[in-house]
Amino acid sequence: MAEAFISSGDSSPEAASWPPPGKGLTRNTVIVAGHRMSYVTGGFGPPVVLLHGLGANSFSWRHTLPALLPHYTVFAPDMFGCGESDKVGVDYSLEAMASYIAGFMDAVGVQRAHVVGHSMGGGLAMQFHHQHPGRIERLVLVASGGMGRDMHWLLRISTLPGAEGIIGMLADPRLRVPQMSRRLELRRMRRLAQEFDMNTPTMLDRFRSRETRQAFLLMLRGCSGLDGQRVSAVPLLAELTMPVLLIWGARDATIPVAHGYLARDLIPSAHLEVLPQCFHRPQLEDPRRFNELLLAFLQAPIWPPIADHPGVFTPADDPAMPAAAQGLVTPATLRRLAPLAPVALAALSVPTSAALLRRRRRRRMAS
Repeated sequence: MAEAFISSGDSSPEAASWPPPGKGLTRNTVIVAGHRMSYVTGGFGPPVVLLHGLGANSFSWRHTLPALLPHYTVFAPDMFGCGESDKVGVDYSLEAMASYIAGFMDAVGVQRAHVVGHSMGGGLAMQFHHQHPGRIERLVLVASGGMGRDMHWLLRISTLPGAEGIIGMLADPRLRVPQMSRRLELRRMRRLAQEFDMNTPTMLDRFRSRETRQAFLLMLRGCSGLDGQRVSAVPLLAELTMPVLLIWGARDATIPVAHGYLARDLIPSAHLEVLPQCFHRPQLEDPRRFNELLLAFLQAPIWPPIADHPGVFTPADDPAMPAAAQGLVTPATLRRLAPLAPVALAALSVPTSAALLRRRRRRRMAS
């Protein structure tokens, strides 16, 4: 049975049990740009750096790292503002965060590495290559940001003023919203025939820390707004001349799979794999297939290696709009609804605030 997570101070909820003892992974710390950056590492062989997505941390690679350990030296940093790394006094601009990746690699003695980036981590990987060309051997972009404006409407409205307070209230365990979020996640993973431990924390569990919430919103607002993603890597795609593997979930409603097809057509040496049952986190939603693709790509003697790896890589069909993406709110719709967004956020906060007040009143009466 998995060890229950605990949250202490500004530590991430996963801190008590990640990385697990006896699995060949250790947690270390380096100083980058004057701040403390925590990372998980292990293994032997060529280096692989894994960059997590927005609001996540190295725990999001918990199924990927064990598959890489026999063949590679892995480095999974908690980016600043996430996990066990520093959150205060940090510049969260995309350019600064890309420079932190270079500083991290310098600190651990890695000049050149394979890089795997998920969501925001994919956008950071592309910006890192633009600022520090020649330091990426092979690149894996997983449901990557930076390919277009589309993004989930919840992320869009989270860029509005007042979002921090509402997120903080929703993250309060007394309202049981985080518990409900875990039950929904359990239901989703069961549909995908994947295991999910109810002790696994969700994003709301991490947002119990005010510093984590603030860092999340600074990163989010730095690259997006109510009209969607504002930072585009599309002009940089032609620069990606190294082998590139794109992995996307066909049912991704956070960053639609259409962005993957666009990237496939613009990156010179790219191959796209679309996992039909996955949403926005293929490394967690279909870890067996994800790891199979990742290892085959990193070990392929030539690229693209379809002929040399029959049954592993398959050509992606032309995009059909997944059912999960048909409900995405368009930028035009959001512009029309923009004047109502603060009202919607305020309305969302009313029941949350009322519930907290009722609990406080009951405690006072009980005492």
